[in-house]
Amino acid sequence: MQVHQKAGYGVDPSVPLITIANLETLEVEMYLPMDRFGSLQVGNRVKVQAAAPVDQELTACVRSVSPVIDSASNTFRCVLLIDNHESQLPVGFSVVLTDVKLETTAPLANKDQLRQ
Repeated sequence: MQVHQKAGYGVDPSVPLITIANLETLEVEMYLPMDRFGSLQVGNRVKVQAAAPVDQELTACVRSVSPVIDSASNTFRCVLLIDNHESQLPVGFSVVLTDVKLETTAPLANKDQLRQ
């Protein structure tokens, strides 16, 4: 993903040499309004609308839902996983949750991924 130190220069032990990432599954962290609390469960599949440059609806799997509501913002944290095993999606695009219909069959992530 990124080279932090170049060949031919001294190595600074406080700086990593390279950054490597596995992009087969993209992780989305979002803060949802309190009125959605209780509507998402780990393992459910939901729809998200991806912004440019993707510009399409995608399916995501709920990885985690925080049991804590932030009283200052009236939101709670939720982490979603988007399948990218064909590496067709770039990293860094934004998404908006569009469909919270709870579907628990054939989740995008296996149980081991959900526990990480």
